[in-house]
Amino acid sequence: MARILVTGSSGFVGHHLVSRLIGDGHSLNLANRTLVDPATAGHDGHAFSVGDIGPETDWRAALAGCHTVIHLAGQTASTGPGDTVCERVNALGTRKLTEQAADAGVSTFVFLSSVMALVDNWSAAVVTDATASVATSPYGMSKRHAEQHVSAFVRQGRRSVSLRTPMIYGAGAKGNWRRLQQLAASGLPLPFASIANRRTLASVGNVVDAIARVVSASPTGPPGTYLVGDEDAVSLADIVRLLRDGRRRSSRLVSVPPALLQAPLRLAGLNAIANSLFANLELDSSGFRTAFDWSPPQRAADAIRLAGASTSRDAG
Repeated sequence: MARILVTGSSGFVGHHLVSRLIGDGHSLNLANRTLVDPATAGHDGHAFSVGDIGPETDWRAALAGCHTVIHLAGQTASTGPGDTVCERVNALGTRKLTEQAADAGVSTFVFLSSVMALVDNWSAAVVTDATASVATSPYGMSKRHAEQHVSAFVRQGRRSVSLRTPMIYGAGAKGNWRRLQQLAASGLPLPFASIANRRTLASVGNVVDAIARVVSASPTGPPGTYLVGDEDAVSLADIVRLLRDGRRRSSRLVSVPPALLQAPLRLAGLNAIANSLFANLELDSSGFRTAFDWSPPQRAADAIRLAGASTSRDAG
C-alpha cells in the first residue's frame, strides 16, 4: 500500500488512529510539532518534526511518497486561545499543508474538523450537514476557514473529506471529558438526575473507524464535509451513570431543578460552561453513513462504560 501522512499522530486520536492504520497494513509518515520516536510510542512509521504549525510550516519532507494525508494536528478549543492563534494554526496552517500536499501529488486529504465550525457548544435544533454556520468562537471559525481550504484541494484526480465531530471521548481523553471522568470517579453524590438534555458525543473508536472508512474508499469516493458522531444521544445524567456503571458503582445522582444548577453559572457569565453541561447538541450524521456505507461500530453506552472502567484503578 502507498504511504499515508498522519499529522498530530502523538495526540489522543492520533495514537488510536495510527494503531488502526498499521493494523490495516498501511505504511505511515508521522508528523508532530516535536520529534516523537514511533518505537517509544508503540507505533511503526517514519517520524518527522514540523515545529509550530502555521503559514510558514514546511511539510515537504513529511509528505514525501504519500498519497493520503490525515490532518489531525491543530489548536484545541479547551486551551482557550484567541482569534489570532486559532486562525494561524487551524486555518493558515491547514492551507499551507493542502498547498504542499497538492504539489507533492497527494490524492486524498482527510481533515478532522469540529461541529463547532457550525454551532458553538449547543443547538436547540438537531444539527445536520445542511445547517448554516452560526459559529462565533475563535476555534469554531478557524475550523470553518480550514474546511474551506480543504475543499479547495479538490481538483481533477484529488478529493478531500472533512469530518465534523462533537466532543471525542475515551480512556485518556483530555479537556472536558477528563473532568467528567474525574467527577464521576469521585463517588460524590451529584445533582444531575433531572438533567435530560440530548447531546451527541463521538467515541474515539467510532472516529477512528470513520477515518479508516474514508481511507479505504476508492479514490473516486465522495468528497465533502460531514458530521460524524455516535448513533445515540446521551444526557449529562446518562454520562455520569454510565461512567459509574463502568466502575461498578451506583449512580448516586440526586434531583435538583436544572434552572437552579444553571443560574449561578449564567450569573457569573459562564454561559459556555452552562450550555456544554445542560443544553442540547444533537447531531444527525446520516449523510456520512449513507455516503460511505458506514455504521458506528460502538454504541455510546458501551463506549462510555468502557471509559469509566479505565479510571477504576487510578481515580476515586
